[in-house]
This record gives sequence, structure tokens and C-alpha cells, in this order.
Amino acid sequence: MKNKKIKLSPFYILFRFFSNYKLLILFLFNIKNTKSSKEFLLMLLLFGLINLAYQILSYVNTFYELKEDSLIYNHGFIKKEIKIIQFSNIQNIDSSANILYQLFGLVSLDINILNENVKLSPITRNEANSLIHNVNKLPSEDNLLAKDDATFKLTLKNLFLLGLLESKIIATILIIMTFLDKIADFFKDFFDFNLKNYLLSKGEGYPIDIISFISALFLILFIIFIISFLLAMIKFYGFTLQNKEDKLILKYGLVNKNALVIKKERIQKISIIESYKSRLFKLASLEIVTTASNVIDDISKNKNNIILIPIAKKEFIDNFLKEVLYLDTANYEKENYEKTPARAKKIILRWRIIGCFTVLVLINICLLVLPIEKWKLSVFSIYFISHFAFLILVVFAIGTYKYNVKNLAISLSENMIIKKDTFYFNKRIDYLKSIKVGSISIKSNVFLKKKKLCHIVINSIGKNSDLILPYYEENFVDKVKTYLEKE
Repeated sequence: MKNKKIKLSPFYILFRFFSNYKLLILFLFNIKNTKSSKEFLLMLLLFGLINLAYQILSYVNTFYELKEDSLIYNHGFIKKEIKIIQFSNIQNIDSSANILYQLFGLVSLDINILNENVKLSPITRNEANSLIHNVNKLPSEDNLLAKDDATFKLTLKNLFLLGLLESKIIATILIIMTFLDKIADFFKDFFDFNLKNYLLSKGEGYPIDIISFISALFLILFIIFIISFLLAMIKFYGFTLQNKEDKLILKYGLVNKNALVIKKERIQKISIIESYKSRLFKLASLEIVTTASNVIDDISKNKNNIILIPIAKKEFIDNFLKEVLYLDTANYEKENYEKTPARAKKIILRWRIIGCFTVLVLINICLLVLPIEKWKLSVFSIYFISHFAFLILVVFAIGTYKYNVKNLAISLSENMIIKKDTFYFNKRIDYLKSIKVGSISIKSNVFLKKKKLCHIVINSIGKNSDLILPYYEENFVDKVKTYLEKE
């Protein structure tokens, strides 16, 4: 390979020049007491010239070189830094392009290494493709940033379902309560029903029109769904997943165009997630964790988790894992799973109940402090509603507890550690490769030691792919150690 210094795009100067808005605000704040507008303009011009000179010098001293098996990145002119990155140590490469970058044919390239990343931004699409091909040893005619046949595509129907399933019921209620006055005006204008007067008079003299009320409520819920759908569209539009021998290539985004190259050998944890809503439609999502950190910014809530399939039929995900990532989930279902110990279940339930009573105490303290006598409802009604809500909370806590302990399980299988877990009524199955385990940690306290229990953390090589096993017996630690030594 020819050693050549490759500079970033000259747009680097322009983008960096305008990105120093924080310094500009600080500068303007310091010169606000100038005697004349002429002095102000001169000072502003001086700041602009210094900023421009700094960005030009920074641009001149920022470049990278491609060697046979490594990348050398140079940057800085006051404090120079040179990073030598072996191709073999690169976990994956993430490219993104916002609207401005797209107009000029530019991309931002994140080269992810263990626990850090190097950003090359902005560079041209051709240079980005060339670098990706060299790192991943791909044929030069294979343009990763161009359209291609995909193993999985997110259709409009998928986006519709994603918007439907990601609509937050609690968020909807909070929005309705926040904008109650506006909603009341809306009811008055469109349904001729004065909701505000009805609430203030506790319903006296204002008979409610049930049909109008329900129609308006469904309209509000529909608007929330439309907002969720549009957000899903912006985030996941054009989502495609390609399978290329030992690599996976993700492309997605409407406003910010993104592409991500993932080496299959770098995948250390695979997660299948089924929310209580998605299970109604037999749907699930698929996430992976690699050995890199801060892989991606906007596709997942957890920066180190990569969403391979945002939503699809559970059967499709199982087949994808079997054919593409060589993980047969059906075989692992036959394994023996270690359940939560009986004495641990009592501790978990106890903490749930303590949490509920803590909420009840806080409610009663609030009722004692707040001037409830000025409220439109009677004191008895307020206490009745608050304690009834507490009773519902207890029933919910016990229900989720039973569901959690029933589904929480761990299996030490050949080449794989499988953990079944739940969060409220959402299911999750994690598959962690045993060769990716770095260490195990044991956490305990005085109360747990009396019960001969502990929390076991199976630490992987990268970040955020650890498996936490709460309230397991101490002798299970020896079982895990023996298993890892054998593996």
C-alpha cells in the first residue's frame, strides 16, 4: 500500500469555525461594556481572525496515513498527538452524515477501538469507502455507503408497528395532565363539552357526553401515536442490515445517514428483547454488544448496544441468528437452567413490599404538608384515592415479582452463557460467549452472607455486556469458576 498523507475535507475549517459558539458567547459577554459599536465590531473581528487562524493551523496538522496493516492518525499543532491503530484492533467502523454533510458529499467516520474511538470528520464519501475497504479487506468495487441488497429491511409496516409499540402510555397521561387547560379548550371548541367547569364543579350541573369525551381521548392518543411514528421514521428510515461473509453492515437514518460495519468475531453478547406489547403480535427486537465502547450515538438507548433488528417476527429473528450468526436458540432452550433460590425469592419480595410502603409514607407526608383543605375534593376522598393507588401499586409489585422470579434463570452451556431475565413484564434473553468473559465479581453484604447468598457479575471484555446474577447461592460461584476454566 502506498504511504500517503490524507487530509480531511477543507470544510473542517468552516465547520470547526462555527462550532466554537461557546467561546463566542463567552467573548461577547466579556466585551459587552465596550464604549462604541466600532470597538465591539473590531473586537468581534479580532476574535474571528484568531478563531480562523487556529482552525487553519489545526486543519494543516490533522491528517491520517494508511499503511499495510495499520492507520496512523496525526492531530494537534500546539500539543501534537500521533495514534497508531492496528487494523486487527479495530472493532467496527461507524459512518454518519447529517443534512449539511450530505449536501457536500461528506461523512463523519468513527473508528472504534477497545474503550476509545478516533473520529475522522469530515472526509469525502470516496475516502471513507476506501478506508473501510482497507480495514475490512473488502473488494474495492463493494461500496458500503451505496444501496445494496439487504438481509433485513425495515418496511413502512415495521415502522408503523414500531411507532405503535413505542407509544408510551404513562407519557401520554403526563402530557394530558400537563396541557389539561388546552385540552379543555379543545373539548369546548370541537365537542361542545366544558371539561374544565366539569372538573371544578365535581360534575354537578355539567352532564358529561361520554361519546364526545371518548372520541376526544382517542384523538389525543392518536396524535401521540403519530408523533411516535414520525420519531421512529426519522430514527430508523431506510434501515437495512446486510450480511457479508464475516461482517454485518447497518445503514439507517432519515436526517442523519449512518452506516456501521461490524465484524462478527467482535460480537460478544446477543440479546433478544420481547416487550409485553410486542409479544401480543409475536414480535421481538435483536441487539448485540461488541468489544468497542460508544459505538453508536442515536440508534440505541444504550450507546454500547447496537440494534441489529429493531422489530421483526420472533421466528424471523431465530432463523436470522441460526443462519447468519450461527446461534441456534432452539437448542439452548433444552439446557438445564439454574433458577432463583427459594430463600432469595423471599428477600426480593420483601424489598418490593418495603418499596411500596416507602411510597405510602411519602404520600402521607405530602398530604400532611400540602393544603388539601383548599382542594375541591374532600379530605376523605383524597386519602381514599391515595391509599387505593397504593393498593394497586402493591398488587402490581407482587404481580411483577412473581413474573420476574418465574422467568429469571441462568444456564452455563457449551461455548455460551444464557441468562433469561425480565423487567416488569418485558422479557429478555442474553447470550454471552464464554470465550469473551474476562473475570467474575462477587458482591455481598452482612444480610446476604447470613443467607449464604451473593450477587455474581460475569464481566466481559468490553463494556455494558456484563451479566448480573442477583441473589444466587455462594456455591454457585464455584460452579461458574469450574465452567469458565473448562471453557
